[in-house]
Parts: sequence; C-alpha cells; structure tokens
Amino acid sequence: MGLKLRAVPITEDNFRPFGQLLGKIGDGCEYGSGDAQLNLANGIPRFYLMELRKTGLRFKRITHHARVTQCLGSVGAHPWYMAVSLPSIVDPSSQHEGAVRSNADSMVFYNLELSDTNVVDHTTHVFEDDVLIED
Repeated sequence: MGLKLRAVPITEDNFRPFGQLLGKIGDGCEYGSGDAQLNLANGIPRFYLMELRKTGLRFKRITHHARVTQCLGSVGAHPWYMAVSLPSIVDPSSQHEGAVRSNADSMVFYNLELSDTNVVDHTTHVFEDDVLIED
C-alpha cells in the first residue's frame, strides 16, 4: 500500500526546522536576513539547472546531505512538492533530508551546492514501499 503524505502549504514557520524559505526582495536591496544564508566555505560552489522529467508524486528514495547548505528552487510556474524530514540517517545535528516531486512532464530547478556534494555528501534512504504525496 505504501505511506501517504499530505501536502501542506509552505511557510517560514513550518519550514524553519528544515532550512530557510526565501521570499522576493526588491532590486537594489542590500544584503540581509532575507537573502540565502549559505555556507559554501567547504568547497567550490556549483550552480546548475537540474531537469526532472515525469517524477509524479510517488517516491521511494530520500536524499540526505550532512555537510552542505543548498539552495533549490523552480524556474517555471508548475506546482511542485518537496518531501522533507528531520535529519536521521547520518547525524542528527546535520542538514535535512528531501525528495522533490511534480506532476509536470518536465521541470527545471536551480540548484546551488558544492561541486562534490553528490559524490562525498550524498546518502540515500530507500523506503520499503512507495511514498505518495497527496495534493
């Protein structure tokens, strides 16, 4: 049967345990708390456009990055979902775990992380059954 997760609208308060939620700011504003508070000191930053095709709202894997802050967001206007979990796989004091999903045929996301994140800081948890995000 699998696990079902109910989607909830994202707010600064309910996302705070998993990271920082960014909102729009005006052009020409000085750096402040509304900007991404990233730590990229442990390596070479990598900024890229990541395309996900036909992911649907089911997943079986969730990825954990223990040592990196990451900035992720969609380029288009399609609805998308991120399943997040408090850290549990490697180190409870580390970053979050997450899986990104959409019903769109194709979505593009910008992703800012370290150049070697997906090599040296990439742990995957595989669930026994599919997890379904319910809209």
